[in-house]
Amino acid sequence: RSYSLITCSTPALSNIFTAGVTLPFSRNRPVTPIMNTKGSDRSVTAGLIEACKNRRVRMSVEPTSSPADYEFTHPIRVRFVETDAMGIVHHSNYLAYFEEARVAFLAHVGHPFTEWRDAGLESPVLESFVTYRQPLRFDDVITVHLSLAAVTRATFQMAYLVTTGSGNELLAHATGVTVHGCTTTDGRPTRLPAWLAEMGTR
Repeated sequence: RSYSLITCSTPALSNIFTAGVTLPFSRNRPVTPIMNTKGSDRSVTAGLIEACKNRRVRMSVEPTSSPADYEFTHPIRVRFVETDAMGIVHHSNYLAYFEEARVAFLAHVGHPFTEWRDAGLESPVLESFVTYRQPLRFDDVITVHLSLAAVTRATFQMAYLVTTGSGNELLAHATGVTVHGCTTTDGRPTRLPAWLAEMGTR
């Protein structure tokens, strides 16, 4: 049984970013209020998304469970400290896995996060969404699949898939999306770096 977690940023931060023209990639689809849920979970997820809409939700992509839809992968081994009293990975740690993969992706494309900071830029998370499909446990070796999913003048979205296994025996454990803005290091909103905006058009 899967369940979803949606988090929205505070209006004070989120509202300073004006929406631009979306530059979706080929796998992009409009977000729907039902994502990998069954039965009563559907109404719960729909209600959460509707609540976030009232706070200017920007998420516009739906992550898939197909590894072929993602352009980058990053391996991580689950540490014992990341598990909870039930013996499974605590739900909050999936966002940390997303962040680790995101940082690795930026280094992979030649623009490490240190470069952003040297240029006086930050990329705060405005919104995040996670659907939990199967639990992870201590010492699992996971693969975080990632794609740059949508780009506007002031925001970008990353889509994620977390799997275990290899080859044709991959098991999907979670999917997610994070929406990011761009600010100066003193918190003033600014446009995305030109190289990132260009990537969004490919």
